[in-house]
Amino acid sequence: MKELPVLDSREAFCDVGSEHMHVSIAGGLPKGFGTFTNQLHELRDWLLGEGVIRWITIFVHGKHIMAVPTISIIMPTCNEEAIIGRSLHNLLAMTSKSDGIEIIVSDASRDGTPDILSSFPVTVCHSAKGRAIQLNCGARMAGGDILYFLHADTLPPATFVEDIRSAAAAGKKAGCFRMSFDDNHPLMTLFGWFTQFPFLICRGGDQSLFIDKGLFLRIGGFDDTMLIMEDYDIITRIERLERFHILAAEVTTSARKYRRNGIIPLQMSFGTIHLMYALGLDQAAIIRYYRENIL
Repeated sequence: MKELPVLDSREAFCDVGSEHMHVSIAGGLPKGFGTFTNQLHELRDWLLGEGVIRWITIFVHGKHIMAVPTISIIMPTCNEEAIIGRSLHNLLAMTSKSDGIEIIVSDASRDGTPDILSSFPVTVCHSAKGRAIQLNCGARMAGGDILYFLHADTLPPATFVEDIRSAAAAGKKAGCFRMSFDDNHPLMTLFGWFTQFPFLICRGGDQSLFIDKGLFLRIGGFDDTMLIMEDYDIITRIERLERFHILAAEVTTSARKYRRNGIIPLQMSFGTIHLMYALGLDQAAIIRYYRENIL
């Protein structure tokens, strides 16, 4: 009999035989699982469904077999009726075969976004406007071991669930993906290429962010007082405690702001905002500049 580590007071015991596996919880009647080729995945699904554990670790004859941390995907939205349906459809398709995944949309919209959200199997957090505020709102509702913050106009790589779980299994507490744009202009390709480098200036919320929930709580989450540059701020605080990792796969994000504002003008505006932040200018000044220069 092998004991399974659990996150509540109930105990689960696993008896793995050559043909069949039986598991009992809190001394209850054992539940049988199929042949060995399928029984581990059947066990995982059953334990998740029973709510016994969130992070499943199974040992067979002293050897580590499987670890499945649960993931809460948190997406902030504000007046995204034009894209949110497609974004959620793609995200649900990507996660349909993965267990232990929840999607939380933190919404501050005044358009038709709430009506669209109501037609999807997601949890909605009604929040005040402000990305940091919305992300924290979603995080407070999250039950996952890992929080994954994803913008509504960003598509994660097809393997993102496996990538994040593999990173967690390797002890990586926080990180992001590399990024590409949905535009093949040479400058856009160049901007995406820079996201592989471990420099703060190469980071951005569009690259998404995964973080161990315990670490997120230790650093106090996002800074609610920040109306802009909240992504750079949280990475800075993460790096005081843990290494920030850049995973090899790429998210694909929308180039819609570049199309509206022009590639070079927008990049110059972003550069100015980075400089203002680095020089310690207050949030009001940076927001004022943003609103006056970026559509």
